[in-house]
Amino acid sequence: MFTIYSIRIYNLLMVMLVTVFVIPFLSIFLATFKCEGQMECDSILYYIMVILSSLGIVMLSICLVFFEIFLVDYNPFTPIPYASKYTKLNWIELIFKIYLPFFAVMDPQQDAEKPFITILCIMYAMMITMRLKTRQFIENSVNISKLSQTSLLFWTSFVSVCHAYLDQGEIDDMGFFYEVVCSPLVVYCCFKLNKSPELITHMKKDIQLEETVQEMIFLIENREKPINRMKLEGFVKLHQKDCLKSVEQCPCSLIHQDTLRNQDNEKTNDKQSLDKTIRWYAFVQALIQNSSDRLQTTRIQIIRSYVLQKKLKNKFKSFYELAIAQKQRLQFQDEFCIYRVMNQIELEMIEQDKNQEIDVQQIVNFQNYYIQFETAIEKSVNLHLEYWRELQEESPDIGKLQQLGASITSSIDETEQLYDKLIKINSIHLKTLEIYGNFLTHVVNNDIEGTRIIDKSDQISKNLEINRIIDSEKFKYDQNSDTCIITCSVNIENLGAITNCNNEIQKLLGYKKADLLRSNVSRIMPRILASVHDDFIRNFIQTSQSKVLGIERQVFALNKNGFLVPCSLMIRVLPNLKNGLQIVGFLKKSDNTDKFFYLMFDELSHSILGFSESVYDKFGVPAGVANGQLDLPIIDIAPELIEFCKKQGAFNFTIDTTGLSNNYQIVQDESLEDIQQQEDQSAFYGISRDPYEQNILLERKEYSQINEKTANNDKSMINDKTIIHETKQNTHKSQKYKSALVKGLLVEDSEYANAKIKIIQFIEESQEELLNKVIEDKKLEEEQPDIVENVIQSEVSGGSGLSVNEEIRQIKEFKIQMGEKSEASKIIVLNRIVIVLSTILIVLSSIQLGYRLQQNDELLNGHSAITMAYYRTGVMADVVFYTRYLQLMAYGNVTYDQSFRDKLSLQVNQLKSIQYSLIKSRIDMEAKKNVFTDTTINVTYLYDNVEQNYSSSLSDAIFQLVTSASIIRNASLLSFIDPNSTENTVKNVFFIIRNGYQLLRQGSQDVSEIYYDFFVFIIGDYDSIFYAVLSLAIASLVIAQFFLVPIVLKVHNINNKVMSLFGLLTQKDIKELAQRSEQFKNTYLSNMQNTIKEQAQAKAEMEKLQEKHKKNKNQEQIDQSNLIVEINNEQPQPSIDAPLSLNQQPLPSSLPTHKNIDKLQLQQQQEHDEQQILDSEAMRQQKLLNSKASNTFSVSIKFILMMMIFMAYFIINITLEQQLTDQSVIIYNHLKYSSIRAYNLKYSIYFTLEQILQSTNYKEEYIEALYENERLCLESLQQSFSSKFDPYISLYNQFNLQSLCLQSFSTEQFVLDVNQCSILSGGILDRGLRNSITSLALWASNTISTDIKILDSQQVKNYIEQVYYIDQAIVYLNTQYSLGMADFVESEQQIEKIKFSVFIIGLVFIFLFIWTPYNKEMSRQIWRTKGMLNMIPFEMIKAQETLKNAFLKGNIIAAVK
Repeated sequence: MFTIYSIRIYNLLMVMLVTVFVIPFLSIFLATFKCEGQMECDSILYYIMVILSSLGIVMLSICLVFFEIFLVDYNPFTPIPYASKYTKLNWIELIFKIYLPFFAVMDPQQDAEKPFITILCIMYAMMITMRLKTRQFIENSVNISKLSQTSLLFWTSFVSVCHAYLDQGEIDDMGFFYEVVCSPLVVYCCFKLNKSPELITHMKKDIQLEETVQEMIFLIENREKPINRMKLEGFVKLHQKDCLKSVEQCPCSLIHQDTLRNQDNEKTNDKQSLDKTIRWYAFVQALIQNSSDRLQTTRIQIIRSYVLQKKLKNKFKSFYELAIAQKQRLQFQDEFCIYRVMNQIELEMIEQDKNQEIDVQQIVNFQNYYIQFETAIEKSVNLHLEYWRELQEESPDIGKLQQLGASITSSIDETEQLYDKLIKINSIHLKTLEIYGNFLTHVVNNDIEGTRIIDKSDQISKNLEINRIIDSEKFKYDQNSDTCIITCSVNIENLGAITNCNNEIQKLLGYKKADLLRSNVSRIMPRILASVHDDFIRNFIQTSQSKVLGIERQVFALNKNGFLVPCSLMIRVLPNLKNGLQIVGFLKKSDNTDKFFYLMFDELSHSILGFSESVYDKFGVPAGVANGQLDLPIIDIAPELIEFCKKQGAFNFTIDTTGLSNNYQIVQDESLEDIQQQEDQSAFYGISRDPYEQNILLERKEYSQINEKTANNDKSMINDKTIIHETKQNTHKSQKYKSALVKGLLVEDSEYANAKIKIIQFIEESQEELLNKVIEDKKLEEEQPDIVENVIQSEVSGGSGLSVNEEIRQIKEFKIQMGEKSEASKIIVLNRIVIVLSTILIVLSSIQLGYRLQQNDELLNGHSAITMAYYRTGVMADVVFYTRYLQLMAYGNVTYDQSFRDKLSLQVNQLKSIQYSLIKSRIDMEAKKNVFTDTTINVTYLYDNVEQNYSSSLSDAIFQLVTSASIIRNASLLSFIDPNSTENTVKNVFFIIRNGYQLLRQGSQDVSEIYYDFFVFIIGDYDSIFYAVLSLAIASLVIAQFFLVPIVLKVHNINNKVMSLFGLLTQKDIKELAQRSEQFKNTYLSNMQNTIKEQAQAKAEMEKLQEKHKKNKNQEQIDQSNLIVEINNEQPQPSIDAPLSLNQQPLPSSLPTHKNIDKLQLQQQQEHDEQQILDSEAMRQQKLLNSKASNTFSVSIKFILMMMIFMAYFIINITLEQQLTDQSVIIYNHLKYSSIRAYNLKYSIYFTLEQILQSTNYKEEYIEALYENERLCLESLQQSFSSKFDPYISLYNQFNLQSLCLQSFSTEQFVLDVNQCSILSGGILDRGLRNSITSLALWASNTISTDIKILDSQQVKNYIEQVYYIDQAIVYLNTQYSLGMADFVESEQQIEKIKFSVFIIGLVFIFLFIWTPYNKEMSRQIWRTKGMLNMIPFEMIKAQETLKNAFLKGNIIAAVK
C-alpha cells in the first residue's frame, strides 16, 4: 500500500516537474551564474549561490532523466502500465524545454530573437506531426492532454514568428489577439487530423501488434460510439475468416454472433454489458496469445498482463505473464513497469485477504519465527550442555568456558528477542509459552520468570479449552491447534514445490520437515491425485478461479508409510509476492476418524489405490498395495463391494483377507515395516542410530564409573522393553488376517485421470456401539450452555515467599536484577567520565586554538605597529627637511622648486595617517596591558619673537607638527620672511625645525622601542597560557586515569572472578545442572512435533528412568554390602566338638586373619578411589579459583598509552608555540633593523645639510648608527627564517648585490625610472642597496662644504634624489617583508586549524572506533557475567555457605549491578 501511493505521489511530482516546473527552475539556476546587478562576483555569497545552483541543475537533470527512463506515465492514478510507447519524442520535447531557459538567460538583450523562435516553431511543427501520425498513449485522457499541449505550443511559436517578421511597426496586441482567438480552432483541427492506428489482422511486426492492441483497448472502452463499434465489428469479421481456433481459444465467433443479433443496439442490463466487455477483452487476450509465438516482446506481455488483471480479473495469470517477462532482457521502463504491476496485484490480494477470518500472512510469519525460536533454544541448550561438560573435566579450559559463557548469554538474548516477536504476534500460543517457560526454569535457572510463564500457559490452556467448546470454528486453524501449515510454490520454475512447513507434519504424516522441503506437494497425496495435481495448479493459474480456495473440505493425505489419513484441508493464497506466488494449506486430521477404516479403489480397474493404516493393522492388507508396489483387486477381499457402492446410504459387506498370505509374498514388506517400527521404538526409548548422537552418548558414559554403570542398567532396561514390544508385535501379526462383517458408507465418488475413484468408510459391526457413543457425546457437547470467551493471561509471581534472612533476600533480588537488561552503573560512570574528559580536552584544545589564532593576529598587529612607529621617524625627518628647504627658497638661498612643496604635502598626509594608526595601536596596547605611557617632552614655541618652552605629550607635539606643516605647505613664500604675517608661517617653521630635528625625533625613536619591546613581550607572554593549558590537560588526563583504570580493572576482575564461583560447585551440582538441561532437551526438543499431552507423557517416562537410576544406584550399594558380608563368611566355621590341630590353633588377637585382610584391602581400595575423586575435584576447583588473575598490567598500559597520545598533542602544541615565539623575535628583530635603515640615512644626510645652517654635531652620531644598523640588519637575516620568507630573502640579497637602477620595483608613491636613476646614480646607486646607504652617507659628509650656496647645487639635489630612491627601495623591501609575514601567519593559522581538525577527528575516531567497541565489549562482559551468574540456581547458592558468602562478600553484586 505504501509503495503504491508513494510511487503515485512521486509520479505526480515528476509530471509537474517535467511539464510545468522545468523551465522556471532551470531559469533560476542559470540566472545565478550571471554576475549582474549589485552582486559582487568575487564574494563568498556568489560562490555559494553558484555551488547551490550547480547542485540544483545536477539534481534537476537526474530527476528528469529518471522520469523519462522509469516514470513514463503522465497519469499517476491510471492502472494502465504504459502511458506511451518507446519513442524519442519525449526526449526531444525535454530538450526544447531546456533550450528555452538557456536562450532566455544567455541572451537577455534578445539579439538572436528571430532565429530562436524560428527554430522553435520548426521543432514544434515536427513534434505535432509525429503526434498526429499515430496514437502514442493507451489512455485517451493522456493522449488528449499531450496533443493539446503540443498544438498550443506550436501555435504560440508560429504566431511569434509571424509577428517578428511581418509586424515591423509599433508594439501592439495583434499577435496576442490571434493567439488567443485561434487557439481553440487549432486544437480542434489537430484532433481532426489525428490519425488512429490501423487494425491489422495479419501482423508481421511487434509494433503492429502493439498498436493494434492499443487501438482495440481504446475502441472497446469507447464502443458506445457507432464509428468505434463499426471498426471493432469489421475487425472481428476479417479475423474470423482466417481463425481456426475453438471457442475456448478464441471467442471471435461468439462476438460475431452477438453482432449478427445486433445485441449491442438492444437495451441490456449491467451484467450483460459486463459480460460483453469481458468477451471483447478475452478476444484481445486471445489475439495476443495467438501472436505471441511470433511477435513476443516484453511490452506485449505487460499489456497482456494489464488486460488479464484489470479487464478479465485474472490476477494470477497476469502475475504468471509478468514472471515470464522478467526472465527476458528487460529495459528500465519494462523492469519498473513489471514491479509496479506486481505491487498492484499484491495490493489487491492484501485487500481481499482482509475480508477473511484467517490472517494467512500472520500465521506464516508466526510459523517462520517459531522455527527460528526452536532453533535458537536448541542452540542455547547445546551450549549449556557443552559448558557443564567442560566444567566437569579434571582440567577445564578457562578460555573455552568464558567463550561458551558469552555464547550462552548471546543465545539467551536471541531467544528472548524471538520470544517477544512471537508473543507480539500471538500472546496466547501455548507451545511458545510452555517451551520458553521450561527453558527458563530448567536450563537458564530463572525460576521466577519461568514459573510465571508456565502458570500463564496453564491458565490460557484452560480458557482455550472452554473457548473451543463454544466456538470450535474460530480456533480450528489458530497457532494453538494441531494444524499442519504447508507453504507451496506456484512459480514456474518450481511448480508445486513445498517451500516451508511446520513440525506438525511429522505428527500428522510421519515426515520430517527436511524430507519434504523442495519436494512436490503431490508426495503427500494419493498417487491417482498426485498425477493430476500439477494440472490443477496450472488451471488455477490460467483462470484465477478455484472451487476449493478458502473452503474447508475433507481430503485423504498420504503418510510416510503410504497409508491414507483422513484430513480437513483449507487452501489460501499467500498475499505476499516477495518470493513469488505461493499457496498455504492448512491440513488437520479429521475428528472422530480413528475408529473407522478407509479404503480407496478404482471402480473401472477394480484396483485398490490406497487404504488407511487401520486397514493394514486390522486386516493385514499388504503395505505394498498402498505404495503401488503390489496390485490387489478389490474383488479379492470384498467382492460384493462394487455393487453395494451403487446404493444410497450405509450398507453391510464382508471383507476377507485370510487368503492374502497364500496369494501374495508379504514377508519382505512386513520385514521392512518391522525395521521402521523398531527404529521408531528405539527413538522413543532414547536409542539413536545417528553416529554423531552415539558419539555424544559414548562421551557422556566416560565421565565416571557410576555413570557408566547407570547407562548399562538403562540399556538393559531398554533392551528388556524392546524384547517385550517385539513379542507383542509378533503376537499382533498372527492376528492380522481375518474375515469380518463391516458396515460401510461411500464418502467420496469422483473421477481423476480416466479413473472412477471410490472411497469407502467402514467399521466393524462389533464397534457400532462405540460409534453411537461418539455421536451421543458430540450431541451433549453441542447442548452445553454458552460460556463467554475469556482468555486470562495471569501473572504469577515466583517462589513461595521471601525468606526472613537478609542475605537470602539480597541474593534473590540479585538474581532478579541479573535478568534485567539495564546498563550497569559502572558502564554509565565510565561513559560519563569519558564524555567529561572528551569535553574538557575539546574545550582546552579549542582554547589553545583560539589563543593561537589570537597570537597570530597579535603578530600581524605588532608587525604593522612596529613598522609604523619606525617609519614615522623617517617621515618626520622628511617633513622637517622639506620645511627647511621651503624656508631657504623664501630667503632666496635655493632656487624655488614646486616639487618640494608637493612632497611636503604628501609627507604631512602620510604622517597624519601614521599617527592615527599608532594612537589606535596604543589604545589596544593599553587595553591589553597598561604598560604604555605617552612620553612627555618640553617643546619650544616662538611667541612675539620670544622662545618659550611648554610641557607636552609626544602625540600632541606631533599633531602640532602636522598642523604647522599643513599650514606651511599652503603658505606663500613671503610669509616665511614676514614675522607679522597672518599665516604665522615663521612661528610654524620655527616649531618644526627647532623641535622636529631634536625632541620629536628622539621621542619618536623612544616610542618605537616601546612598541617593539611591547609586542615582543606580548608574543612571548602567550607561552604561559599554553603551559597552563598543558597543565590542565595533563591534570585532567591523570585524574581521569585514577577514576577509569580502577573501574575497568574492577569490571575485568569481577568477570574473571565469576569463573571461580563455578569452582565452588561440586561435581554433584554440575551433574544435576547438566541433567536438567539434558532432560529439557529430551522432553521438548527431541520431539518438537509432539503435542502438550505427548510431551507430558515423555516427561513422565523421563521421570521413570530417573527413578530407575536411583534404584540401580541403591542396588549397587546393597550389592557392595552383600559382597563384604560374603567375604567375611567365605571361611567355614570349625566344629565345636572337633579338636583343633596345630595349624588350626587360634592366632593371637594382635595378628590379622585372612578374612580381616580382605576386608581391610577392600576398605583401603574404596578410600583410595574416594581420595582420587576428591583430589580430582580439588584440582578442578583450584584451577577455577585461580582463574581470577588480574589484568592490571595490560589494562593500565592501554589507558596510559591512550593518555600519552592525548598528552603528546598538547606537548606538540607547546613545542610549536616555542618555535613560533622564537620565530616572532627573529621577525621583529629584522623588521626593526630594516625599518631603521631609512631614517638613519635621512638624518645623516639632513644633518649634514643642516650643519651648514647651524652648528650641530648629529651627523657623526647617525653615520655611526647607520653603520651599526647595517651590520645588525645583515646579521638578523642570517637567522633561521620560515620558508615563507624565502622570496623576501632572495629579493633582499638581490637588492644588496645589484644596482638599484637595474631593479624593477614600485611603491604607492614611486615608480622606478631606469634612465633617470642612471643619471642620478653617480656611481652610488650602482653599488647595491647596502653599499649605497653607507657610501651616500659617507660621501655626503665628506664632499659637502660649509658654504650655504652649495645647498642650491646640483650635487646636493642629486644627494636628495638618491636618498628618495633608496628610501623607496627600502619601503618596497619592507612591503615584501610584510607579504612574507602575512603568508607566514596564514600558514601558521592553517596548520593550527588542520592540527585542531586532526585532533577532533582523532578524538571522534578513538571514541567511536576504540572506546565505543571497548565499552560495548565491557558491557557484553558484564552481560556475560550476569548470564553466567544466572546459570547457578538460587537453591544451590542458598544451600552452600561458601558460595553464598562469595556472592555477598565478593563485591560481585555491586560490580554488575
